[in-house]
Amino acid sequence: MWKMTQEFNDVIYKIHVEMLGGESKEFQTVFIENMAILKSYGGLTPAEKFMAKTPRGAEMVYWAKKKVNQEMYSTSMRKRIEQLLGAKVIHLFSDLNIAGDLTIIVFVFDENIV
Repeated sequence: MWKMTQEFNDVIYKIHVEMLGGESKEFQTVFIENMAILKSYGGLTPAEKFMAKTPRGAEMVYWAKKKVNQEMYSTSMRKRIEQLLGAKVIHLFSDLNIAGDLTIIVFVFDENIV
């Protein structure tokens, strides 16, 4: 299980670097039945942190990052994840805590991955 988790985190890290030009500081993934739950810290850029200093800026960063996550994992990046785990992604949920610089993404697959 550790190897699959590490490989999954490596793919996610590469996706973040390619698509966002940056990286989160820490990824933690848990696999449960047909789900992969990803928690990442440190994904905000310095510009996003600056914007988030006001309530309106934080709201803008929240919705922009949420949209980026949805779009990023619905394109060819999804294929990398599906190839690695041998199951098709059928649902994707994401949420962010801007103040804590925390992102949670839940991938739901068409079959158990563990």
